[in-house]
Amino acid sequence: MVLATTIAAAGLTLGLATAGAGPAAAAANGCGYADTSANNGTHASTICWFDFSAFDATEARSTEGQPIEIALDGGLVADFTVKVTNLPNSVPMNFEARSTPLETRFAFGTDAYRGIPGLNALYSLASPSGNKAAKITFDDIRVTDAQGDPVAGYSFVAADAEDNVRGESFAWSSDKPLNEIERLAPNGGWGCKNPVGLGTTSVTCAGTGVGGTTIAGGKSTALLVAADTPTTFATTWVTSARSAIAIGVQTAKLTVVKQVASRIDPADSFTVSAEDSTGAVVGQATTGTAGSASTPGLVVAPGSTYTLGESAADGSATNLADYVTPSWSCTNTAAGSTTVLPSGTGSTTTVTPAAGDDITCTVTNTAKATGISLQKLAAPPVDASGDGITDAGDTIVYSFVVTNTGQTDIDTVAIDDPKVGTVSCPPGTIAPAGVTTCTADAPYVITTADVTAAHPLGSPAVLTSNASSTSTPTVTPEPSMTLVKSASPSAQADFTEGQIVTYSFVVTNTGNVPLADVAVQDTAFTGTGTLPSPACPAGAAFLAPGAQVVCTASYTLTQLDIDAGSVTNTASVTADPPGLTPPPPPTTSTVTIPQLAAPAVSLVKSTPVTAITAAGQVVDYSFSVTNTGNTTLTDPEVIEGSFSGVGTVSTPDCPAGASPLLPGQVVVCTASYTVRAGDLTGRPLVNTATVTATAPGGGSVDSDPSTARVDDVADVPPGTGPAGLAITGMTVGGTVAAAAVLLIAGLALFFVRRRRRAVE
Repeated sequence: MVLATTIAAAGLTLGLATAGAGPAAAAANGCGYADTSANNGTHASTICWFDFSAFDATEARSTEGQPIEIALDGGLVADFTVKVTNLPNSVPMNFEARSTPLETRFAFGTDAYRGIPGLNALYSLASPSGNKAAKITFDDIRVTDAQGDPVAGYSFVAADAEDNVRGESFAWSSDKPLNEIERLAPNGGWGCKNPVGLGTTSVTCAGTGVGGTTIAGGKSTALLVAADTPTTFATTWVTSARSAIAIGVQTAKLTVVKQVASRIDPADSFTVSAEDSTGAVVGQATTGTAGSASTPGLVVAPGSTYTLGESAADGSATNLADYVTPSWSCTNTAAGSTTVLPSGTGSTTTVTPAAGDDITCTVTNTAKATGISLQKLAAPPVDASGDGITDAGDTIVYSFVVTNTGQTDIDTVAIDDPKVGTVSCPPGTIAPAGVTTCTADAPYVITTADVTAAHPLGSPAVLTSNASSTSTPTVTPEPSMTLVKSASPSAQADFTEGQIVTYSFVVTNTGNVPLADVAVQDTAFTGTGTLPSPACPAGAAFLAPGAQVVCTASYTLTQLDIDAGSVTNTASVTADPPGLTPPPPPTTSTVTIPQLAAPAVSLVKSTPVTAITAAGQVVDYSFSVTNTGNTTLTDPEVIEGSFSGVGTVSTPDCPAGASPLLPGQVVVCTASYTVRAGDLTGRPLVNTATVTATAPGGGSVDSDPSTARVDDVADVPPGTGPAGLAITGMTVGGTVAAAAVLLIAGLALFFVRRRRRAVE
């Protein structure tokens, strides 16, 4: 980020430096940031330190002072007047501009705030001798936004850039309270260690120790103070030798990051942006086909609200409706900041940074699930020849039932069946859970190649075929579902008048066909108030086999409920499968509050691998974690137990939505193992795991162990492999000698295997 700066009255131009990943390039004038390397000051990314190259002591000592205007990035403008005043009974102090660090024994620029561009320290000259003093005042300070309105949240910062030893002092004053924001080398051998007046409008800082000497492992202590939104800020310093100050303005920074977890179309492109309160874009970034994009660190006005948003990139055919509502996650590097960071879902969110905040907000897009299923149907054959059997010349009409098993619309359905020929499908879009039927343009005529015939020797030249039929495998629809209802809070201590109870209804499609129009109804309720109808998310419109959806409702307990001693609620769930398949019977679930907490969790570990044949083969494991209790669990973690392999199974990976886990909810974690040569012993590969989760109140709950095993494991003795025995590098005269060599080698291999099995 480059900050462009101008000085209004003195005809000076100040170019503000860039805060980058390494030391910023020196700027002729203006202000700039320390580099962003590790351990380089708590506020390195948000304080822009003045470059004193353009400081004019003569003009600053005039009655009017030296007026300065700085145009900051993001449309911000800072302006003030610098005045230098000589103090009575003291030798007037002269200054020179220097870059930091002034010396390696000074903490500022060495221990922290390294790489500040330009001449960012105002350093007193060693001569004339005597007790020198001066007061530098920044008057009429203000920072305005792009519309000229005052910015109410910036901070004015001053730092001791030298060593402030015994006999020297600084006094800072402002019309706003001054607070310490950082202390460098707090255990240094000299410097300001006991500031007086912090939290007031006047802070004094007397030096300690004797400078000019090397202290083992130490530097001079340096104090940084700041005033929030002052109109005047002054530094009075006294020294018999040399002292130095650094002055800066602290704003805030904001970075917006776009993360694309998955795409519908590889060409989909997204743009993220930040807008100020007027709707003006202050920064944006576009992903293109990459997995992420980020704005630079944007300088923003503290106290102002910014709207962060994501959209389809200009010129891109991206359809945001094909993606799950994006989620926001924000972090702030400013320790102790009270700024409320946005979270949750939506295409936009807002944030109001404070001075010193360095906020990064990430918006993540995930593609909705896509899927299509095909069921091929064959009508009864037409006996064209009338011979009572299915043979050559008979015809079959084929049809194809297409179901949209995903969460997005699909169109332009095409069936590819070389044997059947051209298949026509109705035009138009198929919505999620929608069904369409395609039909072969012409009946299929059975050919003689489709019929197996027998022609015994000596029989007449009349062929009679055996029965022939065409079969298309189908799966019998078996719709089914479960419902688990839970309440939170549900403990006796929470059973009080006015308590809001949230009911959760976890619906699971346990059948083999998708379910549409999932609906939850309360069928029995003993409460005396009004229970709202359960609300289900958009995912309830289509539920794929094995998928779950969570519906919710809330209820406020009444005094009559408390007098009755309990509230019982029973719910039922219904749904419709596609096509003509009869719906599953309604499923009910009942919960009574208050109830004793009974947290429980189960684990089923499995692998689709049934045989292990060679080293390098990958064995995938699945861990199905189910909340089988009546309380919400958090942070489920799969823990590997005993394992018979010679290597190590990868750390189980659980999806981001694994926590919290409602009663009845299931989450599937995964891991894998790469087979090693030492595993090929013929013994089963056995792996056991458990799952642990956190129950309400902080306790943990563990599952019983679950084991997955592969029994069919190859037995490959060491030193052998699939290539078998090879004899090279010798010449054997004649086939008899060659056979003898092979026989000897074979006997040797036999006894090796026999001895190995005896040891086993």
